[in-house]
Amino acid sequence: ISAQYTDVNRGAEGIVFNTHKNLFRGNSDLENSLAHSYNLTYFSFNMFNYTNVTGNINYSRTIEGIKNVARIDGISQAASPINFDSNFPDETVSVFARFSKRIKKFQISLSANGAYATGFNVNNDIVRESTSLTQNYRASVRTNFREWPNFEVGYNYTANNYDNGGLESKFYTHRPFANVDIQFLKNFNLSADWEYYNYTNDANTIDNTYSFVNGKLFYKKGESPWEFSVQATNVLNTRFLNNDSFSDQLSSTSQYFVLPRIVM
Repeated sequence: ISAQYTDVNRGAEGIVFNTHKNLFRGNSDLENSLAHSYNLTYFSFNMFNYTNVTGNINYSRTIEGIKNVARIDGISQAASPINFDSNFPDETVSVFARFSKRIKKFQISLSANGAYATGFNVNNDIVRESTSLTQNYRASVRTNFREWPNFEVGYNYTANNYDNGGLESKFYTHRPFANVDIQFLKNFNLSADWEYYNYTNDANTIDNTYSFVNGKLFYKKGESPWEFSVQATNVLNTRFLNNDSFSDQLSSTSQYFVLPRIVM
């Protein structure tokens, strides 16, 4: 059990425009909240069959947490923090598991993690419960050769389910990936990685696909103090990526513009 205190920004009673649509005022009467945390971890490594297993479960519960009471009008919001009623705690359960095994020159890895969180907020004098369920699964195969090119191929799947007071939204990301590392002509090294994204939601109003490719060609001869490389990022000149987020008061999905193709 630990005590959690706020910072001076939430205690100052001046009015602040955080953004053009977000007005905030502090509260000097804030008290600390109490956070309970329980953690169980398992680890096993077998040197005879090269098997590695890791697992973790964590549960946290925050009482009288500091929350923003908000008044929302269209896209505009005015908020002020309070110590929330102890009858409405924040709770989070998270689970992580990973398995890897080496078979001759191949390394197989499987991992999964998920988190379920519940919390409460006050919007326009109405207490609402918000929940989120996030899941991520990853599988890959990687090689470990001395004289041959090494590569890794895999698949990553993410599912996020958000519920803000009955307003549900679900987002899914399918992401196959691959990378390669090649040494040739003794002093040259070529490495490249590729990721493909398919980002969708349950309402089928979002369905974006895009890829990222990066590469580097490197040269260094023996103990020479000189080294040369050509590096390219965002080779396919992808313009944007997608991301979604969750808080007690809202869930959102965003599109971020990224740097164009760069060769150095």
